[in-house]
Amino acid sequence: MVGLALRAGQLAVGAEAVAAALGRGRAHLVVLARDLSAGSRRRVERAAGAVPTVSLGESMAALGQALGRNPTGMAAVLDVHLAREIQRRHQFPDGGEGGPSGRLAG
Repeated sequence: MVGLALRAGQLAVGAEAVAAALGRGRAHLVVLARDLSAGSRRRVERAAGAVPTVSLGESMAALGQALGRNPTGMAAVLDVHLAREIQRRHQFPDGGEGGPSGRLAG
């Protein structure tokens, strides 16, 4: 799904692009690599505020490779529908729907 967001032009990749997307209010989800440093993770989560963040099981190298880039620790999804689907799949990888109420946040 993250690759789909990239192909659709709805993904900001890397720390500077994510910061810019958050600053302009365009980010709907921030995706973090599992091996992102603790300091970088805290900074981006603080900057994200109410924008949800998910930590993927992928390393920075694997995330960058999947996006056709150098290793990268983060990306911001700019499309609300793609962001919700990525978040849903991250929370319910077996295809389940929603939480206790059956609804997703946001």
